[in-house]
Amino acid sequence: MITKDIMNYKSYLKNKQEISIKLRIIKHRIVDKLKINEIKYKYSMHRNTVRNIMNLYNSKASNELKNKIENNISMSEKEILSLWAFLLSKSTRPKSNSKQANNLEEKQIIDWYEKTKVWAKRLVNN
Repeated sequence: MITKDIMNYKSYLKNKQEISIKLRIIKHRIVDKLKINEIKYKYSMHRNTVRNIMNLYNSKASNELKNKIENNISMSEKEILSLWAFLLSKSTRPKSNSKQANNLEEKQIIDWYEKTKVWAKRLVNN
């Protein structure tokens, strides 16, 4: 029977322990040879999340890091934060709007406004 940990996956994320939980999941999968479903139930998470973490590990981790995980070598907190930073989630917030005016266009609009003292709909007609 699979026992559940006290904290689930989302509570680790809320407590700013994203790298540590993802590292645990990787160790469960590689060192302990647990199945994805076992890990999923243990941390109350979706199986696709486990797979996404494993795919990220397989694609971005260096051979040195993979050897440390496979041999279950302990690492310091500084080493974990520097070497495993690729496990952190990236922001999905858009950086800019494609329809937004660039600097040249903004300057042109301000110049037109200064000359005509009209705005919005009347500016389009000029």
